Amino acid sequence: MRRLKPLRPIIALMVAGLWSWGLAALSVATGEAAAFVAAEGPVPMGFVLYPLGASLGALILAWGPGWRQALGLSLGRLASLKAWAWGLLAGVLCTAIGHLLGQGSTTGANRAMALTGGNAVGLMANPGDVMVMLLGQALLFSLIIGVWLYLAEEILWRGALARSLSSRSAPVRWAVTGLLHGLWSLPLLAAGGLGWPPGAWAGLLLWPLVCVAFAPALEHWRTEADSALGSALARSAFMAMGMASSLTLAGPEAAWAGPFGLSGIVVGAALSGWLTRRRPVSSA
Repeated sequence: MRRLKPLRPIIALMVAGLWSWGLAALSVATGEAAAFVAAEGPVPMGFVLYPLGASLGALILAWGPGWRQALGLSLGRLASLKAWAWGLLAGVLCTAIGHLLGQGSTTGANRAMALTGGNAVGLMANPGDVMVMLLGQALLFSLIIGVWLYLAEEILWRGALARSLSSRSAPVRWAVTGLLHGLWSLPLLAAGGLGWPPGAWAGLLLWPLVCVAFAPALEHWRTEADSALGSALARSAFMAMGMASSLTLAGPEAAWAGPFGLSGIVVGAALSGWLTRRRPVSSA
């Protein structure tokens, strides 16, 4: 077992990739790729099953004495709620920038209302009114459901993997965890998730950069909260707000400007730079 210890990160990442990418490949092979990322109900099945790959990888990497601490599995501090507020702010900023660049539209508002089961007539079908409605739904989703989905991932990216890289410099750690996180989740985006049209090459290039841009901030929130719950809450708020706002963009072709594209890179880099400059973090 000691001989396998240096190989644990590689084995853990392989298991995470085989599980998650395997599920995505199976959905394509069976003709269910669209249903994998967009199905009836509050959460598509793909978004429930896919994170389990990261959880399995995290358990392999952290197995042994102190495994709970390595994973970051604790209630943490009240800073977890502050991290959620930061994630929400990031989503709001990305929404504003995304609409300035990609523009919201009546078409986008009508699409959003149709997907959420609303009646566009009563809200005059303009993006501002729809965003108010979607914001309330996003807040509830992020606190009740989303946090657990992202915690399943964060115990690997900001938990076991970040801890295994603690001897590396912070920029190296952020680049590795962010890039691997982005590459691992590409099949969801390729199938048409995160507001991108299926197979969008721009999304496949921009999304990993979004993950790298946010990596320092996410590690900061995880460390400040002394729990992976901190980074999970931040991601849950950001992703819920981002998914809501991406619906009201002019269309899938404008996804490049949204939270999972250019505006996400800009806001993530700005927040990460400001937070880590104020208070350096370590992934102890």
